[in-house]
Amino acid sequence: MDEQEDMTHREPSREPSREPSHSGRLERESGRSVSHYGRREQETDGSHLESPRRDDDRRGREPPRFDRVFKSFKIESSSGAVTQGAFDAGAAAWFSSFSLQLIMEEDIHGVYLSEAAKDALFFRSLTGHARDWYRANKDTLRSRSLETLGRRLKREFGNRLTRLQVCELVANEHKKPSETYHQFSLRLRAMAAATSPNGSETVESNNLALSGFLVNAWNRHTDALRMVVREDSDDPLREMDRAIRRLCALAKHHGALP
Repeated sequence: MDEQEDMTHREPSREPSREPSHSGRLERESGRSVSHYGRREQETDGSHLESPRRDDDRRGREPPRFDRVFKSFKIESSSGAVTQGAFDAGAAAWFSSFSLQLIMEEDIHGVYLSEAAKDALFFRSLTGHARDWYRANKDTLRSRSLETLGRRLKREFGNRLTRLQVCELVANEHKKPSETYHQFSLRLRAMAAATSPNGSETVESNNLALSGFLVNAWNRHTDALRMVVREDSDDPLREMDRAIRRLCALAKHHGALP
């Protein structure tokens, strides 16, 4: 027993060395305690892409560029003059185009203009009598919203005809040889819109335009159109499209003559 204990006492230890490897020491000295596989996982987990993300965040925090809207916004100016053959200056149609383009420009550049900035664009787009009108009334117009400016413009440069007179004009307006059926319908709609208080299209005004179209687009087929198109409709634009398609099918073209 004593001899066995003595042999056990003298036998050197066979346990594996716990001394850290050279690579392990380097990892601990550098403050890392991950394996080589762990390092590869870190390198592929997207952490190396942090710098581009910070650039994106920085770009997202940039102030909005309102000047881009002013540079890119272009629209035919409104002079307030009545062209030959028209019964008003077309203020309602012009303001509708102005408002739509402004919304599109705001969406493109990701900004929302203040009412003062919209007012500045509005004034910049006026010429002639319309600009003179704004200058003469700048004290009251400058503080108004864009919608109010539009109503004032349409009231100032809208038609001076009675509703009955406008209805008679629409009823007697004929399609021009160079017009397509669709172009003629748009012209009638713009004329009929003068019957509404603010010069905008309504169901009633579009029904008026539809009646004029059925009679004067191609009077030879008026009765045939009335058999497939419903007048005084809740959706006159749908009925107008139906009438246009019917005439195009009959004529085998879009209506414009060479």
